[in-house]
Amino acid sequence: MTREDQEKQDPGKELRDPDMVGAEAALRRAAVVARRRAIATTGWVAVFKDGKIIRDYGPAEVPPDDFE
Repeated sequence: MTREDQEKQDPGKELRDPDMVGAEAALRRAAVVARRRAIATTGWVAVFKDGKIIRDYGPAEVPPDDFE
């Protein structure tokens, strides 16, 4: 869908940049991979939780099947 088509459908709606549509999902997938790699190599990952930096030894969260 072109930008002009989006504007015709709902002129007041904020338009999404086509280049950024999948960026958030890609960042989440990359975070899961990085977390798994950190735990595999060092045994823990640093996490900011409740105002403190702690070592988390748990497994990475698995994204849902429809996560893209």
